[in-house]
Amino acid sequence: MKVRLFAAGLAALTLGSMPAHAADGEQSKWFGRIAVTQLTLADDMRLSLAGTAVPGAGIDTKSHYTPTFHIGRFVTDEIAVSLTGGVPPHIDIQGAGALEPAGKLADIVYGPATAMVQYHVNRGGKISPYAGLGACYMLVMDVDDGALQDARIENDLAPAVEVGAEIKVAKNYGIFVEAKKAFLHTEARGTFMGAPVQSHIRLDPWAVSAGATFHF
Repeated sequence: MKVRLFAAGLAALTLGSMPAHAADGEQSKWFGRIAVTQLTLADDMRLSLAGTAVPGAGIDTKSHYTPTFHIGRFVTDEIAVSLTGGVPPHIDIQGAGALEPAGKLADIVYGPATAMVQYHVNRGGKISPYAGLGACYMLVMDVDDGALQDARIENDLAPAVEVGAEIKVAKNYGIFVEAKKAFLHTEARGTFMGAPVQSHIRLDPWAVSAGATFHF
């Protein structure tokens, strides 16, 4: 239910923010995008069990995919601001290294969202590259226990960067590809076989997206 409400609210906000098409001869100020995004996490972890470090403990989340939605506005001819969200992905956190025998540690539903300031080159041309700098917020919406009991995973706010390019196929329509990197870290706590567990997890996700773009 949380996933459906999040997605519906984001879609409503996006559609409600879009103004009418720009007049003929004018550069459109607003743009929207729909994409499929592959998320790949760094899966680097430092873990302590009952206060003692566990060497070689790791996690494995595998790459996962989710639909994403972008809304942006040009504030100058080359500079735009953009917001990105999507359907919150559901991922299994499997033990790796010393934790591999434990199997699934937990599964989570999380909603990453980014706000970026972008610089666009050759805007209005056939191919328009861009780069961006901003922030990413990870909201952990649900955590279900596995081998890790009473699991709690913290939200995080971190810097993010992106590069991408848009290819125009008509006056107000095109396709795009981009890659974002966010420097997210989080803390996870719980119990394992009755002993308290605390871990610092470096997520540092790569988000690689491809889809359609629309100018208004």
